[in-house]
Amino acid sequence: MNLQSIKNLHEIVKIHNFSLKVINDSTSELVHTEITLANQKWHIYIDDEYRLINTSKPTLCLYLVLRSLEEYADSSDFLDWSNQYPFTKNDSHYINYYRNLEKTYHEIKQVVGSVNSFISDLDYQLFSGEFSELLALNI
Repeated sequence: MNLQSIKNLHEIVKIHNFSLKVINDSTSELVHTEITLANQKWHIYIDDEYRLINTSKPTLCLYLVLRSLEEYADSSDFLDWSNQYPFTKNDSHYINYYRNLEKTYHEIKQVVGSVNSFISDLDYQLFSGEFSELLALNI
């Protein structure tokens, strides 16, 4: 198996000193985090339906962050984006968060070069392939 995707993610972690701190890990699938890349900080909500966030595995955390940003980039508007998440659609907190995601997305893209989680959605959903390899690593 070619693990280039994992190497690419781990390289970003090392080069840009990536870290993740959980701000609010409620019972919801949506976890509020603060990430640090290249000494800059952003607040990102991560859909953690499988309860995978583990701050001792920064490469996995980076994957989850980039995946969340890809979901934002792939959505056409707030309603399209919010349909993926279990919150009330008229919640002003998430509306404001969505509005600020454009700036956050471009700032992070400027740091890492491109917003690319490298591992396929199918591997993630099936816990197979490169995603299962990533889960097994402590990097």
